[in-house]
Amino acid sequence: MTEPQQSGRRPAASWRRRGWRRWLALLVFSSVVFGLCAIFWHVLLERSWADSFTAALTMVVTAIAGQWIAALIVRRTGSTDD
Repeated sequence: MTEPQQSGRRPAASWRRRGWRRWLALLVFSSVVFGLCAIFWHVLLERSWADSFTAALTMVVTAIAGQWIAALIVRRTGSTDD
């Protein structure tokens, strides 16, 4: 049997409503990594803006792919808590 919903409590957000928050977080994370890397590469290493943007794009793709691969590994190995 299911328990009746208590008054005053909102139902959990569906995965579709939570999805936009994940995309927004990914966009913010990517923008911050891209911006910081491009500025670092241009100002401190004195490279051209073209080189800086290329390096920044490489860093963003690496950071996102690394997070995705790490999450995939954790999911496949299961819980390590004993």
